[in-house]
Amino acid sequence: MKKNNSPSRLDVRIPLTVCVLIGIFMLALYTVLSSMTDFPPLILGIVLTALYVYVAIFGFVAVKNRTKRAEQEIARANDFNKELSQMFNETVDLPYAVVDPDGTIAITNSALSDLLGQKLSGAARIEDFCSATAGEIIKASEPAGQLSLSLDHRHTTPVIPGEGLRVSIRRRRFTALSYPMAVRGKDCHLIVFTEITELVALEDKMKRENPVVAFIVIDNLEELAQYVRVSYRAAANEIEAILKKWATEMNGIIREYDRDKYVLFISQEKLEECVKNKFEILDTVRDVRLGDDNMSVTVSMGIFAGTGTLAERESEASTALELALGRGGDQVALRRGGDTEYFGGRSKSIQKRTRVRSRVNANVLCNKIAESSNIIVMGHKNPDFDCIGSCIGIARLAMYCGVPVKIVSDLKSESLAVVLKRLSRYEEYRDMFIDALAGLDLVRPDTLLIICDANNFKIIEAPEIADNVDRIAIIDHHRQTAKFDFEPLVNYIDPAASSACELVSEVLEQSMPNGTLLKDEATAMLAGIMLDTKHFSKETGTRTFSAALYLQNEGAKPDQARAFFDENIDEFLAEAKFSNDIEIYRDKIAITRSDGTGFEEYDRTAASKAADKLLAVRQVEAAFALVRTGNTIRISARSSGKINVQLILEQLGGGGHFEAAGAQLDGAMDKVYEVLTEAIDKYLNEIK
Repeated sequence: MKKNNSPSRLDVRIPLTVCVLIGIFMLALYTVLSSMTDFPPLILGIVLTALYVYVAIFGFVAVKNRTKRAEQEIARANDFNKELSQMFNETVDLPYAVVDPDGTIAITNSALSDLLGQKLSGAARIEDFCSATAGEIIKASEPAGQLSLSLDHRHTTPVIPGEGLRVSIRRRRFTALSYPMAVRGKDCHLIVFTEITELVALEDKMKRENPVVAFIVIDNLEELAQYVRVSYRAAANEIEAILKKWATEMNGIIREYDRDKYVLFISQEKLEECVKNKFEILDTVRDVRLGDDNMSVTVSMGIFAGTGTLAERESEASTALELALGRGGDQVALRRGGDTEYFGGRSKSIQKRTRVRSRVNANVLCNKIAESSNIIVMGHKNPDFDCIGSCIGIARLAMYCGVPVKIVSDLKSESLAVVLKRLSRYEEYRDMFIDALAGLDLVRPDTLLIICDANNFKIIEAPEIADNVDRIAIIDHHRQTAKFDFEPLVNYIDPAASSACELVSEVLEQSMPNGTLLKDEATAMLAGIMLDTKHFSKETGTRTFSAALYLQNEGAKPDQARAFFDENIDEFLAEAKFSNDIEIYRDKIAITRSDGTGFEEYDRTAASKAADKLLAVRQVEAAFALVRTGNTIRISARSSGKINVQLILEQLGGGGHFEAAGAQLDGAMDKVYEVLTEAIDKYLNEIK
């Protein structure tokens, strides 16, 4: 900065010029007054001369004082800069700059000048050479304590107030840290630049090479072997060769640790390539076809990309694999911190013939029920026959185990009223169903909460009960959308099952003697299976028919179960409203909309039925029915099996399973329609 050690000559010239002008004015005034007035010329001259002398003396005194103050300011500035230079040139070898409160640089050291290859001018600012402003650096260094430095404390070591800010200077990386100071009563900031170019390069390298743990499972080969004549080992070897080639291309390590199960280690950099290409390995494996029907082989992967020990990464990757399998397989579940991303999921789950898992879960569930003081059973909001039927089945199991049980449900539900019309004649069902408030009063330390037909805690009947219960079991056939923040005592989620009633029927068959289930209980559960299978026309397998056979042996009446679905006139009118607005989107997606009738229960059911009926239209592979209920737009989605409607509605915060899903959004119908079509476009574009 330029230093001025004497006042400017301009400060002297100005008052001299003014004095000359005032003298000329006084002389002119004397001439005019002496000629036009009767004042004696001598007295007039003396007065004007005295006035002129007074003005001249006052002006020179003012100039002298101003000059003295300027000299004092210059001296203080020179002392300030001299003190800063002496202070930091002796103590700080790192590049630094001292900035005024307005961000202007007051002084720099030679290290910063050498870094920049030039000396900064007096009006320079930090942002002239740095990727951040002084204000940004100061803010990133807060909170900070005020430092008062003088020549007597030049070796004071300030405490680092914050982490500072990483900045770039001439393609090199630095940590910029600001220290607030007061020098001779003047506030300023010392900004020190510590080079971290090599550190940043090392961090980037470590981040790229950070080991990622992945578990891979061939998830449907065993089931495919049940339906096609093929050499199991030959098919498994073909898939293994594909996986090993893929791992080699990524410079990774893959090892088989069990039959058709592998562990893979790759770098973070290679993982990002897989994310970018949306795990094309899934398509490569899916191209392997078996049998005359060309059925695809699929794999599931659980991957964890984060920090922690290898043991922690292994545990997180294992959890991710469970999520992928719980959602039906043929997909990748990638966990990053607390978030989970999903890739794939285009194939339907194949129903397993074996009941080993149901037998194991039945044994564990019975033990947990017996250890509890009371049982609370709960389904999802707006319960349907599958939800109610599965809750009734679990309640019967609890009664068989001799443990008090209550079912928390919406007591105003039309579906519940249909079921209770038959069950209310039994003593144990006269007060079996309670509301959420009454259920909350039943919570004890050893209460067991069993959730049926739902695994998303946002849609269960009473989330507040789940928040207050430590012991929870889950039985559901919908795909799991996220990792639980607790460990369920029983986690029986099987997306391959047709319904929750099917799963509960298998549990009851494994746990109770024949004839224990009441006929009307069995009928209610059969109605639940009929609902989710569209009267055994969709999502059915050998286990589905086996469960229906068990229920019929327990006294279920198909004709009575069919009567559960009889409509009243309001339901019929609600369904008819969808016929006025139907669109075929992208040649294979049917979308229908309705403003609703004002009866939420009827409108919601009508939306499901409307979506089902649209699947009967030729070339329609998926259908979406949108209905307004209050300020909410509900979406019911159905698929013929070629399009995964769950993946579409998951983008909107909904869920379900491959062929049936739902979601609800707030806002106008047109806006929700726009969001839905964007989700459909994204899904269809990704599967091309």
